[in-house]
Parts: sequence; C-alpha cells; structure tokens
Amino acid sequence: MKITKGPFAGKTVEFAPQSRVQKFAAEVDRILDALGYPDALVTDESILWDFCLEDHELRQLGETLGVAVTKESVIADIAEALRGVS
Repeated sequence: MKITKGPFAGKTVEFAPQSRVQKFAAEVDRILDALGYPDALVTDESILWDFCLEDHELRQLGETLGVAVTKESVIADIAEALRGVS
C-alpha cells in the first residue's frame, strides 16, 4: 500500500501476513470482541501488547476466553488455542 499524504507520502507500507488470522477468523473475532476492538486490523504478528492492556485487563481477557494470556501473546496463537478448546 502506498501512502499518499503526510510526511511519509510516496513510501510503501507492507502488512505482515494474515494467513493464520484468516484460518482462525471466528476465534480472532471472538478475541477482538472481548478486547472491545471488533474492527481492529490484526496480522499473524499482532500481539496483545499492541492493544496497550493493563494487567487487570489481561487477567480479565484470559478469564473471558478461558486461556492463559500475556502481553506478548500472539493473537493468532490465542485463536489457535481457542479452536482446540471450543
């Protein structure tokens, strides 16, 4: 994607792959809903820290989803774990 405005105009941005996010789309949607960001763009490299969660929010998310999570947890990994739990 090429940036058309601002100080980076003319530069190209390349998104990380989304193959795992797409494979576990239903589970990713569940995670994003629980985070309160249902329309967020996530890639295979997105982690929970990208959402700037406080420790109590991480604990609540883990309890809501029924899986252990940390700030460094990759969303695609959480989604895969949810697929195994569901």
